[in-house]
Amino acid sequence: MKAEKCPNCGAFLPVRRPGVVVRQCEFCDLELPGDVPVVEVEALTARSTWLPPAPRVGPLPERGAPRRAARWPWAVALGVAALGAVVWATTAKAAPPPASGPATAEAPEPAVDVPPALPAPPAAQVALQEAVAAAGGTTALDPLALLPFIDGQVRAVAPDAVLLLINCFPLGGDGKVDLTLTSDARCSYELRAPSRVKRPDDVPAGVDFEVPCLLSFTVDRELRSFTPTEHRWDLAHCHMHHAVRPPRCTVAEVRERALAAGLPADAVWRLRFGGRYRSGYDPIDPEERPDDVERGRWSVSVQGDDGHDRRFETRDDCGDPPPTADERAVLAALDRARPALRRCFTGAVGSHASIEALELIWRLTIDARGAVTIVFDDPGVDIEGMFQGDLGAVRERWSTCANAAARTLRLPAALGEVRLELRLARDGALVVEPPPFE
Repeated sequence: MKAEKCPNCGAFLPVRRPGVVVRQCEFCDLELPGDVPVVEVEALTARSTWLPPAPRVGPLPERGAPRRAARWPWAVALGVAALGAVVWATTAKAAPPPASGPATAEAPEPAVDVPPALPAPPAAQVALQEAVAAAGGTTALDPLALLPFIDGQVRAVAPDAVLLLINCFPLGGDGKVDLTLTSDARCSYELRAPSRVKRPDDVPAGVDFEVPCLLSFTVDRELRSFTPTEHRWDLAHCHMHHAVRPPRCTVAEVRERALAAGLPADAVWRLRFGGRYRSGYDPIDPEERPDDVERGRWSVSVQGDDGHDRRFETRDDCGDPPPTADERAVLAALDRARPALRRCFTGAVGSHASIEALELIWRLTIDARGAVTIVFDDPGVDIEGMFQGDLGAVRERWSTCANAAARTLRLPAALGEVRLELRLARDGALVVEPPPFE
């Protein structure tokens, strides 16, 4: 059959009427002149090839323009009928013929989206995870059991590295560190590479420089850092901490000593192990060899609700032999000098109640008669609370008086030279480190 179709949407146009020149598509409102070509179309009852209407491409009628009553229900019905014919035809063509015998193959399984495999973690991260698990895990970490792994990781970067510090928090009642208890829970290890503590060949004297002498390794709850971190310092800062040998005391032994000294058992503690520390204000002993490992010291502290810490310190002397006869003679000589040293304390401190103790490092040479010569001394002041006054004058008075008392000592000539660390408390308690002497 022949009919006229809208060139915009493909719908059938209204039948021509006498005197009507311009007609309007009742489906898309496109106005058309009378010269629309006549096309041959298939009967609607046949398999139609009519497609759904395309988007409008012609202009919309102006707002307010007179329009004849639209017969759009008829046009819509016509379009829906045509669309139904298309769907029927498509279905009829795509439908498979009825099966006349047994099925020859099953329908393929639908495709399933498989997420891409995650990349394997770095080998260093896996090694840290395994080492932490072997040392008790993140909830019960033994910091000393992890030390050989840390030492190996750092020495892979700096083969001559020496241990300086171990800091852990929080230490629980079982002597283990729970890295999951607080957001700042961690164990940090610090080492130094002696071969790096030197002026670079291309840096002339008088020019400031820094070297990557310190290496640290931090273990936290997420195990985020699994390789050593290098830190750059000037030479003076590189040597502020003295190298220490691996600990001989266990954390449990240190905890027993701290409990005996009165630290609360129901609190978590901060644990520190390290060597001697020299501040920027301390004199430098020209004979000092900070990379020669020596006995370390333990410190545990508990933060009180009043903001003041309760602290306990002890030497890492587990398994040490008893003092020798010569070492016992040195301790006896210093005990005899205690009254003179107490008078030095009173004269140096005066009315400063915040000074809890005075300290002194001596390096003494001993001649054949047992007389001593002070080769090096470094006075120190232990303050708790606020101090107002001339701290330098306190140190000077203490050093002058104590050195005079040292010159009266008679020590075993066989020792030749001895290094002593003294701490004289306000109550007269005198602590001498070592023995045993190293």
